Amino acid sequence: MKGTFGRALVVGTLLITAGVGTATAQEQEGLHNLQEAVLFIYNFDGLSDPCAEQAPGQTLLPAGTGFLVGIPKKGASLDKERWEALNILITAKHVVTGKDRIVVRLNRADNTRFTCRTIPLKWDGREQNSFLSQKPEVDIAGIVFRQVPDTDPNVIPYQYVLDQKSMNARQVEEGTDVFTIGYLFGYSGQKKNYTVKKFGKIALLTEENWWTTESNPSLPEKAYLVDLQNVPGLSGAPMILQSPRLLIMNNSLSFRRGGPYVIGVVKGLATVHVSGGVISEGVTAIEPGSELKALLQQIASLKSSASLPLELPETPAPK
Repeated sequence: MKGTFGRALVVGTLLITAGVGTATAQEQEGLHNLQEAVLFIYNFDGLSDPCAEQAPGQTLLPAGTGFLVGIPKKGASLDKERWEALNILITAKHVVTGKDRIVVRLNRADNTRFTCRTIPLKWDGREQNSFLSQKPEVDIAGIVFRQVPDTDPNVIPYQYVLDQKSMNARQVEEGTDVFTIGYLFGYSGQKKNYTVKKFGKIALLTEENWWTTESNPSLPEKAYLVDLQNVPGLSGAPMILQSPRLLIMNNSLSFRRGGPYVIGVVKGLATVHVSGGVISEGVTAIEPGSELKALLQQIASLKSSASLPLELPETPAPK
């Protein structure tokens, strides 16, 4: 990463579809590159050291997962190996609510060890670097992410965040294959970050505000549901559309490529209270990509300047 600028991640993602074969080398590389856009977020509590080498079996639970999205500088090209953009660390709002600083842990450029950076969170004023949606029910936060020495994390371009219109154009619907990358409960890596990849299908798409949390039951939120198991520490991870995808078009099978398209941000685990306790419903709630896109637009309007004029490109047309 160069200053506040990073390299855009434009490679294909991984195909996991029963009976369709294995991933190509390019698709495997795409999954590897995607995981380098993901990092772990820890509380600044002085009680633990997330940057100390972890002993085997030691559990260090992060507050959540985060990933990088770049709002490109005007005229930036995705064809360039390096592009100019304002990089934003995206995570769930509940991961950073009430905090004045966090510790982020990411891998070094040589991918042999992790390193850390403490980020002060400034929620207002001229030096504001941390942003929440203007809608209080949206569980997403965005934090300006500047260079960390000896690291070069990948960045997902703004135009690869899907809203309802671009999801419809790509025939994203219930049953569509998706995956997420983030923290595995109980294991974050002893010497470098290791992420877990979880694959599933969209179980519910709705634009209604219906999801409630125990901390704020009177403020319903939007939520898509995905058929995969969430765990503590995975909040804030991206939910990504699998590519290439096998589709039925004009009564015949075809593949559609693209990506890495983000359809939302992991926000919670669906549970139900039963006699004797609480059980998981086996699905994960995600904040829709349309709300993430709106927050990025909000940040762009505040941070665009003569020295860094930002633009918000349209999502590429389906291929």
